[in-house]
Amino acid sequence: ISSGDRLIKADWARLDAGRQEADLKGSVFLKYGNDWLKGEHVVWNLENETGQVDNGLIYFSENHFYVQGRLIAKTGPTEYHLSDGFLTACDPENPDWSLRYKEMNVDTNKVAWVKHSSFWAKNIPLLYTPIAALPIEQERQSGFLMPWAGSSRVNGIEIELPYFWAI
Repeated sequence: ISSGDRLIKADWARLDAGRQEADLKGSVFLKYGNDWLKGEHVVWNLENETGQVDNGLIYFSENHFYVQGRLIAKTGPTEYHLSDGFLTACDPENPDWSLRYKEMNVDTNKVAWVKHSSFWAKNIPLLYTPIAALPIEQERQSGFLMPWAGSSRVNGIEIELPYFWAI
């Protein structure tokens, strides 16, 4: 099924024309401009472009992010709810780094709230946090940067909490 810069492919599809809803199964691929979505089972509303994907992978071309999840639900024009997956800017088959999550709520114009997440380098977990906010906006914005701490015999204990000011 195609229309303009939109494309839907699946092994099996059923369209409910009255509700403008497509039920897609087997090697599903949806493309909107340069962004795309893959999954095994997708229920998609063609009118408001919302829906749910089982065992899906999304590519956001503007941010160059891949997001994988057991359940991915697009709940609004820029809102997503995701369960049990990861995000990365690397090849999703073998990422150099990834952020794994239990649950994530994303507004692609604002922020992503992540619950039970961990940062991984290859197959090594480096950091866990029960909740975190990740900025999604493309424009520079003020905020705290990565803190630093250390100690030495000369200076004693040092703690640094840098702040970036977007003038």
